[in-house]
Amino acid sequence: PIQYYNVNITPSENGKVTSDKPKAANDEIVTLTVTPDPGYRIAYLNVAGYNATEAAQKGTVTVKMAQRDIDVKARFERDPYKAIVSFNPWGGSGSMGPFEADLHYYNNFTLPQNAFKAPEGKIFQSWWYIDNYYDPGATITVRGDSMVYATWKDKPVETVTVSFDGNGGTSSMAAQTVEKGKAYVLPDCGFTAPANKEFKAWDVGGTEYQPGASITVNSDTSVRAIWKDKLQSINVVPADNGSITAPKSAKVGDKVTIGVNPDNGYEIDKIEVLNKEDGKLITTLFKDNLIFTMPDKDVDLKASFKPINIQKDKYLVGIDPDPLRTVTVKTEKGLAGQAEEGERVDV
Repeated sequence: PIQYYNVNITPSENGKVTSDKPKAANDEIVTLTVTPDPGYRIAYLNVAGYNATEAAQKGTVTVKMAQRDIDVKARFERDPYKAIVSFNPWGGSGSMGPFEADLHYYNNFTLPQNAFKAPEGKIFQSWWYIDNYYDPGATITVRGDSMVYATWKDKPVETVTVSFDGNGGTSSMAAQTVEKGKAYVLPDCGFTAPANKEFKAWDVGGTEYQPGASITVNSDTSVRAIWKDKLQSINVVPADNGSITAPKSAKVGDKVTIGVNPDNGYEIDKIEVLNKEDGKLITTLFKDNLIFTMPDKDVDLKASFKPINIQKDKYLVGIDPDPLRTVTVKTEKGLAGQAEEGERVDV
C-alpha cells in the first residue's frame, strides 16, 4: 500500500497558511498558500525545518514530500506599506472587511458597496470618513489605519394605489394613495348604480367586502363594485271587511300577484297601487285582474271590499178581477207585479 505523510500546519496570528492536501505520498507535490490578514505580511515561514520565507512572498510555496510528515510554521508582521481600513455599521448590523489600502500609491482607497444590514426603518445613505460623506465607489486618502462609518437615513414611505371600478355604474371615485403594507378602510360606494340595480359589496381579489371593512394593500389594488337587482318594498295597508296578501318586495318590472281574502258576505271592490312616498295613485286593480307591474318606487296597496249583491228569485202577484170587490196590493206590484223571495206584500 502507498504510504501517506501528514502536512502539519501550526495556526498563526494575523494570517494563515493552508495546504491543497492534508497528506501526501512520497515525491508528491504539495502547494502551500500564504494569506496575510489585511495590513500584514509574512515575516517568516518554516517548512520541514527549512526557511521558505522568500518563496512565501509570492503567496505560494511548493513542497515535494519526503518519506516523513512535514511541519509548517509561519509568523506574520505589520506591513509598513499597508493600512487597515475597517468599517463600522454605526447602528446597523453585520460585518464588512477589514480591507487594506496600499500606501505605495498615493494612499488611495476605493470605498466598497455597503454590505451592512440597515437599522429598522432606515436605508443606507453614505460612508462617513474624517468629517465628510462619500458614496460607494468614491476614493478616499488614507495615511494609516482608518475607520469608515456607515450612515443611514429614514426609509422613504413606499406607497401603492387603490383604484375603484364602477363595473357598469356611473360617476367616479378618486383613486387613493396608501402606504404599502398598511390597512385601508373601504369607503361607501360613490358610484351611481346601473338601472334597476343597487350596491351589494366591494370585490377585492375575488373576495366580497362591505364598506367599513379593512384590507391590507401590498401592491396596486383595484376595488370593484358589485351590483344586485334593486328591490322595491310593497306595503299592504290594513283594510275593512277583508285582507289582501302580497310579497314584501319585488324587482322593478316584476309581475306582482295579489291574494284576496274577503270577510264573509263581502267581495273585493278594488285595490289601489299608491306611490309610498307621496301617496299618488299609480294604478287601480279590480277582481278580474289582480296583477300589477312593479314600478321603480316603493308602493302601498290599499284594498276596498263591498257587500256581495245577492240576486233573489221573484214571484208573480196575481189578482183575479171581481166587479163587486176592489183588491189592492202593497207594495204596489200592479195586477201582475213581482215580489222577491222574503219581500212583504200587504193585500
